[in-house]
Amino acid sequence: FLPSSVGGDVARGIGLAGLGVPRATAAASVLADRVVGLFSLAIVAVLALAYGAFCFTRGGSIDRWWYLAFVRSWLAAGSISGLDPMLGDGTFLARFAGNTWLVMLAAWARIAGVEPSALYERAAPLLLAPLAVSAAAFATRAVLESRKLAVTGAIVATLFWTSGSMFPALTRLPEDKLVAAIIVAPVLWALVVVIVAVTRRREAAAPIVPRIIVVAAAAIALAATHPLVFGISLLTLAPALLHSTRICAVDDS
Repeated sequence: FLPSSVGGDVARGIGLAGLGVPRATAAASVLADRVVGLFSLAIVAVLALAYGAFCFTRGGSIDRWWYLAFVRSWLAAGSISGLDPMLGDGTFLARFAGNTWLVMLAAWARIAGVEPSALYERAAPLLLAPLAVSAAAFATRAVLESRKLAVTGAIVATLFWTSGSMFPALTRLPEDKLVAAIIVAPVLWALVVVIVAVTRRREAAAPIVPRIIVVAAAAIALAATHPLVFGISLLTLAPALLHSTRICAVDDS
């Protein structure tokens, strides 16, 4: 009558103990099996996301035409400009004038000597998939302070991204909005959580200044990559963090 999620573990532990294996060793064996299974599932999630994005990005959103048009125009002109290269009517689009992600793509294409579309549709998904999963794990660990839950959070996030959610990572992972929402933003706010926790605990030995510099750099990168994602995350997450900080301060007092 044990729950199915733990019943098998208990049965294995009892079986090992019945074979003469010390209880501590039996428990450690069952726990190790669980941990290995969890990390194996995380690796499968990363590989599945990377392979899916590699296969489906080429046939994904037509927004990539716009992004690649900017990258190609910058490479041809040798300078960054916010003028619309699609219509060629001289319209200035501030969002693209200093887009961090597109600038990196242009620099990547220039240094590698590769067609930007090949980087966007083939190389970028393989690079961004593990970064996205790592960002989810880092954010989960920063909030919940648990390595096991961090791996679980990464797996849940991957399932969410690949299930036709509002973050269609399989077809649009290299888009600036996805890079900002599922990679840069989680890292930024996880760093903020870490700094708040360190400050609350008054850990004098913890290097606060370098972390603040990293947070500032991440905030600038997020705002430059996609200002709307930065604004939404600022309006939604910042009040929650401030509220949690006040609660922790009351508890400490």
